[in-house]
This record gives sequence, structure tokens and C-alpha cells, in this order.
Amino acid sequence: MRRSVIIIALLLAACSGDGTATERSAPAAEDDVTTTTTQPETTEPAPTTTTTTTTTVTETSLAETNSNVAEADAFPTLVGTPPDEFDSFAATMTMSMGLAELAIDVTADGIWTDDAFSCTVSSELGGITFSESIIATPEQLWVDSGNGYEPSDLFAPTAQDIMSSCPTSTLFWSSFTTDEFGYIDGEEETIAGRTAIRADLTELLEGLGGMGLLAGFEGATINEMTLWVDAESNAVLAMTTDMEMSGELMGEFGADGTGPVSIVMAFELSQINDPGLVVQLP
Repeated sequence: MRRSVIIIALLLAACSGDGTATERSAPAAEDDVTTTTTQPETTEPAPTTTTTTTTTVTETSLAETNSNVAEADAFPTLVGTPPDEFDSFAATMTMSMGLAELAIDVTADGIWTDDAFSCTVSSELGGITFSESIIATPEQLWVDSGNGYEPSDLFAPTAQDIMSSCPTSTLFWSSFTTDEFGYIDGEEETIAGRTAIRADLTELLEGLGGMGLLAGFEGATINEMTLWVDAESNAVLAMTTDMEMSGELMGEFGADGTGPVSIVMAFELSQINDPGLVVQLP
């Protein structure tokens, strides 16, 4: 899990009484540059040279070429995560942050397929709601910050913020691999029609510093951490967590004196391997 930069910024702005909204602009495209080269005139014809080149194409070179093409046409995925294990799925993530009487609620809904993924993140603070959306293929990415979808760079701040909050994005799953603790034991339940192992990791993660599942929230007090792991693939299908960030941790954000902040977060996959799931491109 990553810190939600947008949520923390909203929280701090609300605490300071600064309600000014900042709108990001898409990066400006580079100016087109046209270069004209004038060849000097010659009075004598250039000599004619004939060169014969023989190229040997081997099975190995063809395999390497096909491999490179395949990589360019696919999303990079981590082994053991839903985008790597499943052809498609839908997912919803909810997060609530509370400070005294102030609350921020965030919802992320999206679809993952091998060809494209989409997600919309909606945030509500003090009765004001705003949304940002993303659609991506292996070759192109679009962001909608309220004015329609526009092409965006993968590493643009808005794109990174949205993807880190979306369980239909490969970036989200960088902190949710189960490789560090292998197959886990627990009660069997059903998630999205699949057999899942329910595991309470509260005490384990508290003692081992989160084991990567709480990246960005190191030092937080974990009140609950429950995972539902797919019995067949060992991929995480759902999670609920309840934690608290102390006043000292909030000080890292420049919010000294604000007191502790509670965070309740949950996500769950649905429609796993549903061939009817399609992402409509802009």
C-alpha cells in the first residue's frame, strides 16, 4: 500500500483552513522542430558502387525479436498478483481517513484486462467530491481530471497518484505480493466465486513491520489486517485493514499538533476471468 499523496494533501489543507484547489495541467508537448539540409550541387556524377550484403536469419534471432515485440505489447506484471494471474477482473477499493471531526472518503473502481485497464478515483471532503480517471494500454495512457481524457505520460504525477490507489493497476500491486510469506493457512471462504483462504495477519505484520504490505505507512499502529488469498494462485483477492497514524507520524507531513489519524481501507476483486469485461478506449 502506498501513501495517498492527494488524500494527505487534502487533509493538511483542511486542517490549516486552506481550501484552495489546485488543478494540474497536462505537460506541454515539445515544440516540433523541422531541420532542412541542403545538399551542395555537384558538376560531376558520383561513382556508382554496388554492395552485396548477405544476412543470415537464425531461429534464435527470430525468437529474440518475437520476445521483444511481445514484451512491448503487454503490461509488466509481478508474479503472484492478480494482473499476472488473471485475464480480467473488476475491483473496488474504499479508504476512509479520520481526524477528529474531519473525514475524507475515497473510492476507486476499475477494470483490468490483458489489453487495457481503467480506474476512477473519487474523493469526498466536507461534502465536496471530485474524481479523476485513467485508461491505459501497454502503448498509451490517458487521464481525465474533469475535462475529458487526454494523453498523459506514465510518470506524470496525476497518473502515478491514480494508479497507486487503483487495484486494477499494476502499480497498486507492487506492495501486495505474497512471496515474502509463501502460502498461508486459514479458514476457507468464497471471494468472486473462487475459494479463498482468510488469514488474520494483524499480529504478524505488527511484529514484522508490515512485510511490504504497508509500504508508506511504516510505524502505524495496526488494529486489523485481514487478507483473502486465492487458494489456487495465491494472489490476494481482498483485504481489510484498520490502522492509526500517530501525531508523530503526521509530523512527517508537516502536520504537527493535529493528533492521530485513523485509516480504514478495504478492496475486493470481482468478475474474475469474465470475458465480458471490456475497457472502452477514449
